[in-house]
Amino acid sequence: MARPRRALGGLVAVIALSACSVPAQEPSTTTMTATATGGMTSAPVDTPTAVPLGQPVEVAMDGAVLRLTLESVAVVTECPGRAAPVQQPVFGHFVVLHIAASVTESYAPVGAELFRITAPDGRTQSVSSTDASWACFEPAELLPAFVDAGEPVSGVVVLDSATEHGTVSYNSPGGANGWFWSF
Repeated sequence: MARPRRALGGLVAVIALSACSVPAQEPSTTTMTATATGGMTSAPVDTPTAVPLGQPVEVAMDGAVLRLTLESVAVVTECPGRAAPVQQPVFGHFVVLHIAASVTESYAPVGAELFRITAPDGRTQSVSSTDASWACFEPAELLPAFVDAGEPVSGVVVLDSATEHGTVSYNSPGGANGWFWSF
C-alpha cells in the first residue's frame, strides 16, 4: 500500500507545482502597414491588400519594423545556376523577386521560405522554395536570409512556381500576410 500512496503523493506534488508555474504568455501580434506618398495606412491581416511594385510595406514584429520593397519581378523558365550554367524549375517557372529590405531593431528573416505563391484561382502553392530555386544566381546576388538592424540589404529571391501568373506574399514568422504583389 505504500507504493500507491507515494505515487499519489508525487502526482499531487506535480499538480501543485504546475499551479505555481509562470503563466503562458500571449503570442506576439504582428501588424502590417504600407507606406504611401501621403503617409502610412493600415490594413487588417485578414484583408490582403495589393501593393504596387516599388511601394514599401512595413511589418511590425515584436517592436521592430521590417521594411520590404519589391522593386521588380520576373517570371522565367530558367535561371543562371551556381552548380550548373542553367537551372531548370521543378514546377515550371521561376519567379525572380528583386527586393530591398531593412529593419529598425534586432534582425528579421527574409528567406525564400517566407514567401508564398497564390495562383489566380486562389490556390496557394504549399512549397515555393526548392533545391532548384535555391541553386539560382550567385550568392552575392541573393537577398540574405536575414536582415540586421541598420544594415539595409537588397538582392534576389527566387521562387519555384507552378503558375506563370498570380500573387506573391511575405509571410512573417508571426503569421501576418496582409500584403501581396501580382506577377
